[in-house]
Amino acid sequence: FEEKMAVHSIRRLFLYFLSSLLAVSGQSDTAASFTDVRMFNKPLSELTKDLVGTSLNSQLQFPDVTTALSACQHEQLPKDEIKACDNIRYLFDVKQLVESSQSVGAEASLQKSDESSFSQLFVDFIEPRKPVLLKASEDSWSEENLLQLKQCSDVETDGTLAGTSLSTCPDVLASLKVPAIATNDYMVRLTPCALTGEPNKEACLPSPFIQTPSFLQIRQGVTTDLNSACPLGMTAVLEILYGAIDIVIYDPVAPSSPSSHSLVPVLGNTAEMLHHLSYSSSPFTDLKHVQSLDEGLLVLPNEMLVALRGRGEESGLLKHCFTDAASMHTVRQRASLEAHVDSSTTSLVAALSSLHLDTTMARQPTSMSWAQHMSWPRKEEGEGKTRKRRSQSDWQAETKWKWRIVALTLPKIKPPTVKALGRKNATLNWLSGFQVVEGDTTEFGYNITWHLGHDTQVAGNLSVPHSVIASNGHAKFAFDDYNAFDLTHTIPDGSLLPSTEYSFRVSIFYGQARSPTSSSSSTITTPPVSPPGRMNSPPVVAGSLNEVSVAVAVDLDTQVSLLAYPPLDDGGSPVLGYLIEARHDEPFMHGQWEVLGSYGPQLHDGMLRFLIDHLIPNTAYQFRISSYNSVGVSAVGSASAPISTGFEGKQHDNHVHGHGKRDVIVHHVPDSDVGESSAKLRDHLKSLLDPHLFQVHGPVITLSDHTETLTYNTLDTLGNGHSEQVSLAVWSGHWSPRRFQVTAELIMTDPPLAETRPLLNARAVRGRIALVERGLVPLVEKVLHVQSAGGIGVIIDAGECVAFNQMCSAGAEKRNGDGFGKLDMPRLWERVRIPVVMLLRNDVDTLLALFE
Repeated sequence: FEEKMAVHSIRRLFLYFLSSLLAVSGQSDTAASFTDVRMFNKPLSELTKDLVGTSLNSQLQFPDVTTALSACQHEQLPKDEIKACDNIRYLFDVKQLVESSQSVGAEASLQKSDESSFSQLFVDFIEPRKPVLLKASEDSWSEENLLQLKQCSDVETDGTLAGTSLSTCPDVLASLKVPAIATNDYMVRLTPCALTGEPNKEACLPSPFIQTPSFLQIRQGVTTDLNSACPLGMTAVLEILYGAIDIVIYDPVAPSSPSSHSLVPVLGNTAEMLHHLSYSSSPFTDLKHVQSLDEGLLVLPNEMLVALRGRGEESGLLKHCFTDAASMHTVRQRASLEAHVDSSTTSLVAALSSLHLDTTMARQPTSMSWAQHMSWPRKEEGEGKTRKRRSQSDWQAETKWKWRIVALTLPKIKPPTVKALGRKNATLNWLSGFQVVEGDTTEFGYNITWHLGHDTQVAGNLSVPHSVIASNGHAKFAFDDYNAFDLTHTIPDGSLLPSTEYSFRVSIFYGQARSPTSSSSSTITTPPVSPPGRMNSPPVVAGSLNEVSVAVAVDLDTQVSLLAYPPLDDGGSPVLGYLIEARHDEPFMHGQWEVLGSYGPQLHDGMLRFLIDHLIPNTAYQFRISSYNSVGVSAVGSASAPISTGFEGKQHDNHVHGHGKRDVIVHHVPDSDVGESSAKLRDHLKSLLDPHLFQVHGPVITLSDHTETLTYNTLDTLGNGHSEQVSLAVWSGHWSPRRFQVTAELIMTDPPLAETRPLLNARAVRGRIALVERGLVPLVEKVLHVQSAGGIGVIIDAGECVAFNQMCSAGAEKRNGDGFGKLDMPRLWERVRIPVVMLLRNDVDTLLALFE
C-alpha cells in the first residue's frame, strides 16, 4: 500500500511540474512553441529537473526521452526508479503524437450520399475515413419529444462539442431511436458477462463504457472550438434535429496538399491533458471550406475534427458516439495513451483487448430503440422463427463481409526491431497481443515484409505460422499492449542482399483476413560481402573426434584424413576452397607453416573432409585451415593437436612426392570468372604458396632406400615423345627409414658440404631431394640440416670411394646387406625421418650433368 501511495504521489508531483512548465511556456509569445518536438529531445534531467532529489534522482541522466524509454524497456533502471517508466512512456507517446501531427493535416470535404446499403456505405466512407452527410432519419422527432429534450437539457453549448448527456433524461432515452449506422457499437458489448466468454442473456449487466447520446443547442453566431466530436477518436453521428448550422471539418492525419490548409497543433494546457491536442481557436477564419446544413445525419469518422456555428435563432443536434471495426484501433490507441494519466481508462483498454470481445458487425443493420441498443447480447433477428434460406450470392457476400471486418479488427503490430543482422538474413523482434480463443483452429501467423530503405514497394515477404514463431514469454514494459508476447523470428539466409539498406514491417494473418501492416522499422544496412569468418574449431583426424593424436582411417603411412567444421560465416559469398597449412611438430624437423595447396569443399554429414597425402611417415604434424570466397581469404584457423602419421605399411605402398612431382592445386576460382577481382584473387592465392614451388631447381628423380636405387628419365632428344629411364645403384644408410620412396627435384645444398644450419638455400631445399658433399662434419649432421630445411631425401657424394664397402664406411659391406654408418651410435640417427643414401662419384657426375 505504501509503495502504491508513493507511486501516486510521484506521478502527481511529476504532472504538477509539467503543468508548471506549461504555464511558464504559455507566458511566451505563443503557446504553440511548446509543441516543438525538439522540446522532447532535451536531457531528461533538464525536462524533469525539479524532481531531482526525490525518487527520480540524478541517476536518470538520459540525453532524451527516447533513450530513457529504451532503458525502461531493457530494465536498465534501478528498481526504485522503474515507477518513472510510465511517465516516460507518456512523454514519448505525446512526442510521437506531436511529430505525426506537425507534418500532416488538411481540410476535409463533405460528401452527400443516398446509399441505402450499409455495407456499401461502410466501404465507401466510414472505412476510408471520409465524412458523409446522409439523409435525415425516417424516425423523426415529435414536437412533444423535442420539448422534453429541450426541457431536460436546457443548456446552451459553451463553445465545446461535449453537449448535455441524455443519461439524466430517461424519458427522452426511452423514445430515442439509434440510427442504424451506430448500432454496431462495440462499446455496448463490453459487458462483464460477455467478456467472460459465457454470456448470460437474462442476467448480463449493461456495459459501463456505453456512450450515451448528447444534445447540443447552438445559438446564432455561437462557434465551437475545432475538436473531436467524440472522445478517444470514436466515430460521431450528428443528427440535425432543427435549425441550421455552418460546419468546417479538418482531418489531422490526412496528408496535406497545396490546396488545403494545415494547422499547427497545440498541446493541452495541463500535464494530464498534454495529449489532447487543439488546432485552432478561430476555425471559421483559419479554414476556408465552410458548409451549411439544415438536415440530415452528419457522419464524422474516427479522429475527424469539426467546428460548428449556429445559424438562425437556435439549432439543435443529437450526437451519437460509437466504436466499430473502422475506429477500434484508434480508440484503443487513444485509450492506451489516456491510461497513462487516467487509470480508470485501463479497464477499457483491457476490455477492448479481450479474446471474447465480439467484433462481428451486422451487414444490414436497422435502427433500434435505446433499450435494444444497450442490451448485449441481442436477440437475433428472426430468433425462434424458421429462417429463410439464403442464396449463394448472399452467403458469399456475408463471408466476404465477415473477413473484411475481421481484418479491420486484427491488431496493428508496432514496428519490429532488428535483433540480429547478417549479410543475407535478419532476426526480427516484435510485440503482439493477438491470440485466439481456445478451440479456434483457424490458421494464423505473421506476414513479414522487407523493403529497400523506406520504400513502400515490397522487396521480399515471408508468411510464418504462429506455431514456428519463437516466443520469449510475456513482454515486460509493454505499457499499452496488454498480455503482449515478445516474439522473434529469423528471415532465412539468402533472403537479403549484402550491403543493402532495408526496413521491415509485420502484420497478422488470420484465416482470410490480414491486419493493417505495421509502420516501418528503422532502416538497417546489411554488412558487405567479406572474406569468410575464421574457422575457430581446429581440424581433427577422421574416425575419432576425441583421440586426435594418431592418424586413422587412411590406407598409407603418408596420408592423414582430416575433419573440420566449415566456417559459420561464409562472408556473404559461397566458399570456393580451403587452404591447408602443415608444419612438423618435432624440433628436429622443418617447423615453419607451409601451404600445401587449395582443397575444394567436400562436405560429409555437415563436416569437411580432406585427404592430405605425401607426408613423411612416423612424423608428428599440425594442421590449420583457412577458407576463401570471391572476396578474399579468411584469417587462418586454429591449429590442430599434433597428429602422427603411421609407420606400419609396406614400403612399396608408400610414396612421397615433393616439388617437381606433387601436383599442387593453387586455387578453386572458376575459370569462368574473368573479372579483375577474380584475377587478383588468383594472384593472391598463388602468392601464399612457396615461390620455389613454381621454380625448377634440378632434374626429377625417384629415390628408394629400400630397393637402393635412384631412377630418372632422360630427355627426349629424338623428339619422338619417348624418354629412357635410367637407374643408378645407391647405398642406403643403416639408419635410413626404408619405409617409403620419394620423388622430387634434385637440388644441391648451399654450402655443398651442408655443414651449416640453416642452409643458405633452405627455402629452395624444402620439398626436394638434396645432394650434399662428404666431409668436414659427420654425415648425420648433414642429414639433419637438410631435414630441418624441409628436404624429403638426402644423397651423399661418396667422394673418393670406388665401391660400397668398408673403405667407404667402416665396418659395413653393402653386399652383406649392411648400410653405411652401421657402427654409428643409434641415438645419433634416431631423429632422422627421411631416406638417406650414398652415391659413387661417377654417378654423381652423371646427375650433375643433368643440371645442364
